[in-house]
Amino acid sequence: MVKSKYIWIGLGLVVILLGFILIPRLLVKDYSYNNFEFYKDKEGFWHTMINVNGRDTMITMYYHPREVENISIDPGIINVLYNPFVRLLYITMSPKAPSLRVVSAIELQKIVGNLLNKRTILGVTYLPENRTNKDITVVDCGNASLVSPVFYLVKTNGTTSVDVYGLCIVIHGSTEREILRAVNALDYRLLGITRWNTTIQNNQDQE
Repeated sequence: MVKSKYIWIGLGLVVILLGFILIPRLLVKDYSYNNFEFYKDKEGFWHTMINVNGRDTMITMYYHPREVENISIDPGIINVLYNPFVRLLYITMSPKAPSLRVVSAIELQKIVGNLLNKRTILGVTYLPENRTNKDITVVDCGNASLVSPVFYLVKTNGTTSVDVYGLCIVIHGSTEREILRAVNALDYRLLGITRWNTTIQNNQDQE
């Protein structure tokens, strides 16, 4: 009887151990996307491992790929970013933009600058009155060139999308969260985690 008792205790421990091993895997399986395994941390951020330039790198995003896969992104962005003449990229926005848009710009810089090895500079479209800070880069779509394309993060009343106007890449969103969502959508496209689509949206009433 005693021996039997220990056997059942042992089996119980094995079941519990297997539960700890298998249950997380089952949960992670629900988060997989295009052969990438995603993990969601307690703060709500999404993590996955991707090979960049021959090196396994853990990336962190605000949104899961399924939450952004339907955002329209002009594939013409590839011709702009991977032009051999490109020396640097600008990421710009209104100086009146709230802090969440700055977060979006940093999220974009993290992928385009750090992982894709493109030198990026953050800037604003103009200097507010009474500001003469020479350390602030002032740049807008009018400054875009083959050597230095421009990303413009802008709030609009239109559909969330990423469009290409000449050498200026405009990231639209009706709210700050939508701009961030569009940035993550573009990041996933550039990393090859989500597929490209060809629908191009036009937006008005920018600020």
